[in-house]
Amino acid sequence: MTHMLLAGLALATAATMAAPTIEHTTRVDHHSGPVEVRYRGAVVVEHRQIGAVAPAGQSSTLRCAWTANMIVDRHAKRRRER
Repeated sequence: MTHMLLAGLALATAATMAAPTIEHTTRVDHHSGPVEVRYRGAVVVEHRQIGAVAPAGQSSTLRCAWTANMIVDRHAKRRRER
């Protein structure tokens, strides 16, 4: 029983995990001049346990529910012509 409690606490503390940031830079030609655009994306995974462990010989309702989201930040900066 103690092991189950410790495992549950460990999972609860790691409920949200973020993957490494993904970056992409490109240039967009705009009628007012070239624009440097930088995209930064991060995948955020959230998971939690639902249900309970049943005694031996009975079906358990324990399962894991998770979602993954991609968060994208775009930064555009116009290049000044000299």
